[in-house]
Amino acid sequence: EAAMFVFGQKVGFHKDTLEQSSPLMGEIPFDYRLKYHATVHTLEGKNFLTVVGAPEEILGLSTHIWREGVAHPLVGHDREEFENVVKSMSGKGCALSLLPSTPLHRTQPSCPNTSAALRSSGSTA
Repeated sequence: EAAMFVFGQKVGFHKDTLEQSSPLMGEIPFDYRLKYHATVHTLEGKNFLTVVGAPEEILGLSTHIWREGVAHPLVGHDREEFENVVKSMSGKGCALSLLPSTPLHRTQPSCPNTSAALRSSGSTA
């Protein structure tokens, strides 16, 4: 998380500004068994789930890929391509985290606490 914080600052994101425009509604702290950390923020009146963690775990939870402003099912070739990139980068000693984000439907809890709830939210890689 510290590395992501520093990177964010270098590319122009400032924590205080982001927290004001997108307040934290809930979170699941990092759990070594789950291998991810999840937060729910409100942005423009909508709740957004963001998950940061081990690529293989995030890919396992992801059902869609965001491409050109539209969510597409993450199946077949796209899933294999992501898995190959993750394997290649890991094999080269690169640290890698996927940062999926998805809007939550009003009927979903503001901070899901199980991987099943994450899957039902339609997490997007």
